[in-house]
Amino acid sequence: MKLTDLFQLRFVPRPPAAALLAVIALTASAAERTANLPGAGEQALREASSTLRVVAGVPKVTPDSATASLHLEGTEDQLAVADWMLAQIDAGQTKDYSDTVRVFRVPQNTTGQSVQQLMANLRSEFGIRTMFHYSDKHLLFCRGTAEQLDKTAGKLFAKE
Repeated sequence: MKLTDLFQLRFVPRPPAAALLAVIALTASAAERTANLPGAGEQALREASSTLRVVAGVPKVTPDSATASLHLEGTEDQLAVADWMLAQIDAGQTKDYSDTVRVFRVPQNTTGQSVQQLMANLRSEFGIRTMFHYSDKHLLFCRGTAEQLDKTAGKLFAKE
């Protein structure tokens, strides 16, 4: 046996410890749950699943119209935001989740076209890229910086 053969036997490349910890952390934080939306039709389930994907960042949301429920798969943090959003949808409330996620009430007499125009204005004026209108309860969910959301609130409440 040559010295180089001995070295090759002893030297076994392994991934860095940080990479292993990241994989373990990612696996440990993965979660799933089912959320019931009693009385929600197919349209409301589709809107809710899109809202959760876009604003909460939940990668997998599967609507089930037979049971009026959504199956969610993501990290604990994503599902925490999703839980809060679903509570807002259920109650029709407008409370802040954090400095980066807020919900605003859209007047009931607002047309879909005017909401789309409002969203386009907010995107261009304040740079908010992540927002979704949940029309069944007239709610506008937004994700952005605290400054962007404060300006959005100022603009929306100035109209009232």
